[in-house]
Amino acid sequence: MNFGLFSITTAVAGVALLAIGLWILQRLRVQHREIEVLSTLFWKSAIEETRARVFVRRFRHWWAWCLLVAIASILWALLGQPQTASFDKTQHVILIDWSVDDQQVRGRDLDVALQLAAELPEGRREIIAVGMHLETLLHQQEPLELAKLRSVPRPVPAPLGMDWAIESISTRAGTKTPITIHIVGDAPVDKWRLSALQSKFDNSQSPVLKIFRVERATSQPPVALATFGVSDAASGDWNRVDIWFAFADPEQVLADTVGVVLDNRPLHHPLVARDHGILEIQGVAANGGLLEIVHNDLPVGALTLPDRKLIRVHIDDDVPETLRQLIQLDTACTLVTNANNAEVVIGSTPDSNFRLTSEDQPAFHIQTENENAEDALADLVDELALRQIDATGLATDSGRVVDVQVASGETRSLALWGNLFTSSFDFVESRACPIVVGRAVRWLANRPPLVEWVELGRKLPVASPEFQRVADQLATTNDGRQLRTTRLSAPVGRTATLADSTENLSFSGFNLFTLLGFFVAFLLIGEWMLFQKGHLP
Repeated sequence: MNFGLFSITTAVAGVALLAIGLWILQRLRVQHREIEVLSTLFWKSAIEETRARVFVRRFRHWWAWCLLVAIASILWALLGQPQTASFDKTQHVILIDWSVDDQQVRGRDLDVALQLAAELPEGRREIIAVGMHLETLLHQQEPLELAKLRSVPRPVPAPLGMDWAIESISTRAGTKTPITIHIVGDAPVDKWRLSALQSKFDNSQSPVLKIFRVERATSQPPVALATFGVSDAASGDWNRVDIWFAFADPEQVLADTVGVVLDNRPLHHPLVARDHGILEIQGVAANGGLLEIVHNDLPVGALTLPDRKLIRVHIDDDVPETLRQLIQLDTACTLVTNANNAEVVIGSTPDSNFRLTSEDQPAFHIQTENENAEDALADLVDELALRQIDATGLATDSGRVVDVQVASGETRSLALWGNLFTSSFDFVESRACPIVVGRAVRWLANRPPLVEWVELGRKLPVASPEFQRVADQLATTNDGRQLRTTRLSAPVGRTATLADSTENLSFSGFNLFTLLGFFVAFLLIGEWMLFQKGHLP
């Protein structure tokens, strides 16, 4: 048995001092008796008979002294906070997902973890927050209040997830130090990785690694997004985008319970229902704001919108009027007078990156930063929409072969016949003309088109051109921007099902403090009964 307030030596010394003190008090105790005397001549002998005991007299009432020493010793032990030395050496680790966006949810998760920690032995419990690193909020033998003092108000990205945390903690498990991990909340755990990890520590007699889940106390089951994406606006407005999202189980979600928040303010745009449970929000300003999907006032997904700044274009005086009008009508472009401040310069000079050439030059000449220009040719032809051009008609009108050449260089540039935008060719009358011009300007200014569907939290079949990769809380674009996102529902069949932690909590030993309290109460009642019957002085 150990004591939480002082050492065993101090406890034994205290019991010895209590025994000596009670022994002294037993010798000094005054006991009064009523004696009838027949005459005043016997007063002197009566006083001698009833006076207080002194040290030289014989010590009496040993049983009473032993009972008092036992009661005092137990009370002294209770003051020292006794703890049983249990044979159960299991270490309990409580994991919290610190990447949850909602601060209230993180606070509730911490409260659940503290409630569970209060039921665990102080010397065998820890609370660890999973983020970029494993941060211990509560060490062994520490008071619970320290966990709240160490908690942070803002979410921390957890790119490696719970699987990495479980694998890291499992390295401490062994036959002499079994570990039980309690996961607070609904953070997913890969069932295949978990199965492989548990098979490593498999021991039918005494498993050294157990993993349970502590469910949040929610008034209603949580909902999850299956898809959350952004695309170019159907209206063609460069400064706006359309938002697409779908719930994992759309039949359980009512339309009036879904809300949209943009930069912490309600967004009053109508939700347009599409096929397969898809909901669309049209015409949202593409200004880099944080857009959140809310269900029953609880956020279920967030996405940082692209910041679509206007493309600064300078047009030289010798540019055909048709091309000038196309640029002026393009909502993605704004004209500037100073060519040094422009991202795209349209003209016939060598300094122009949208250069108009004569018909003795190649019809289309593309310069790209890609070192393997020939390999990138097919992708560039598609990105610039050159396949939509009627090359046969251009060749007939010009009497020349219409070819596309590509070369590598430090910057991007595009050279094409200037006469394509005059009445000499039917190109200006075709549907391909505005598409090619718009694609060319966006490519030169490095404004790639948006991927129509961005399924966050899952591997994308095609990650470019806009989203290079998606991992947990961050999505990195090709131009280096970090977009804040939300992990959505995991692929079906990959998430492990964990048993409830509260149904599997069992500790060996007993509560010694309660047992000693009942025992001292029993002794006090017994002493009072013996005194009432005259068996104790």
